[in-house]
Amino acid sequence: MENNSENNNEKNLPESIFTEEEFSLEGYDKNIRQARNILFFLAALQMLLAIYLLYTSQGNAGWVSFAITTIVAVIFFLLGFWTKVKPHTAIISGLVTYILLWIGDSIFDPTYIYKGILVKIFIIIYLIKGLKDAKEAQAIKTMLGK
Repeated sequence: MENNSENNNEKNLPESIFTEEEFSLEGYDKNIRQARNILFFLAALQMLLAIYLLYTSQGNAGWVSFAITTIVAVIFFLLGFWTKVKPHTAIISGLVTYILLWIGDSIFDPTYIYKGILVKIFIIIYLIKGLKDAKEAQAIKTMLGK
């Protein structure tokens, strides 16, 4: 019985005129890879910040800051790996997380909006470039049934 339902599902999928050998995600891979590297860069930056906060803060505040910043670093790190499986979802999650952190930090320190603005813009641009290609690549993979 399962075999019939599997055959019916395969029949309902639209067939592509291209074979897998003819299709390559090579054009999309560069920007996705750059966005992945940005996510790993953000994870490393957050981890360095966590260590700095641990050694410069007094008392329990240092440990709390360290724990929160380490969690953020782990989130960016995992999102970087997730770009291999679901690049569009991972990159958009990373972009939203980064912007929310920027807004959150700016609430506590309004001058943070302008600190390192060029680096922040660079990060956002590369994530958006990767996001565009990841959406197209993920749609093509879905169309091919991968």
